[in-house]
Amino acid sequence: MSILIKRTNGRNSGVTSKNCPPNDVYNVKLESNSTTVNIKWCDPDNSVIGGDTFATWSSTILVRKEGSAPKSPTDGTVVITNIAKNKYKDTAISNTGLTAGKTYYYRFFVYGTNKLCNQSESMIYSIKIYDSNSTTLSSLTWSDINEISERGEASKYFKIGDSINIKTNSKYGSNVTVTASIWDFNHFDKSDKSGKAGIVFGIDVNTNFYDRIWGEDDIAGYGEWVDSELRVKNMPQIFAGLPGDLQSVIKNVDVYTSDSCYTYYNGYGSYDGYLTSEKVFIPGVVEIGFSDYKEAIPTQNALEYFTDSFKRYSYGNVYWLRDIHQNHQWRTVNGTDKSLDFKDCYENAYIRFCFCV
Repeated sequence: MSILIKRTNGRNSGVTSKNCPPNDVYNVKLESNSTTVNIKWCDPDNSVIGGDTFATWSSTILVRKEGSAPKSPTDGTVVITNIAKNKYKDTAISNTGLTAGKTYYYRFFVYGTNKLCNQSESMIYSIKIYDSNSTTLSSLTWSDINEISERGEASKYFKIGDSINIKTNSKYGSNVTVTASIWDFNHFDKSDKSGKAGIVFGIDVNTNFYDRIWGEDDIAGYGEWVDSELRVKNMPQIFAGLPGDLQSVIKNVDVYTSDSCYTYYNGYGSYDGYLTSEKVFIPGVVEIGFSDYKEAIPTQNALEYFTDSFKRYSYGNVYWLRDIHQNHQWRTVNGTDKSLDFKDCYENAYIRFCFCV
């Protein structure tokens, strides 16, 4: 994501058309590929207070600098001096000839007809260039992966199924290596309502991660994912055992889980499910590719990775899903029979956890 550095410009009752610079540019969007940054923005409207015009836009100068933000219109390379208002609102200007691996800073300097310049630091943006031909998950830091994800460019550099190894530490073992693959792009909503999390990562079945979903004291009740032992006690331990640089970029996302699933006695129900905010969690029935259950669990959507059913069954292993079957039984995937199955909540199955960046 572009880094935005903000400063608030002062306004007071003594402002006149002679000492008032124009407002900031807005709706700034930066996109990149291996050698180019494409930039769109809107030039500011006139500054009007009480019917009086205090500033009229005249031009926008866009300046680029490597390594740090330009301090003035002459500190760096002038990308464009634009005198046609909103020329780059819908059609981006392409800044070419850039070098992969470097970070470039862009700053807008906005002039009014009164010759005053708005040099607000809120119009400073930075973007790192990645080579789309050679960029792989394993060649990047988690900070880089997060930046690409936050810019909405993950599918430009990665594909479904791309994987990366992660060292974990938890109650399930020290220095356990898991393989995390990309399960989908832009699937879950961020809990802070800022949009979609760009990448869903999920692990292959790992024999170290093997546990019950509920504690022994809980089997008399029906229970739900929200207060299951696996969610409340064990998922936080798994998160805490991930590398620190990965922890720092994992997003809280909104996850819906069914109130009930299909049963032979009641058939399909119409359930909206319930909402939780998650960092590390296990997938649900529909998310894992069982589309027949979409009617019963309308708030879940299939993850792209599991359109390939081979990936769903994970080499014969049985792993938990976060949807209840009935009573104290929970849904599982049975890799041997290649089917959706269930287990009692106090039995053990594998934990195929996932997270979003």
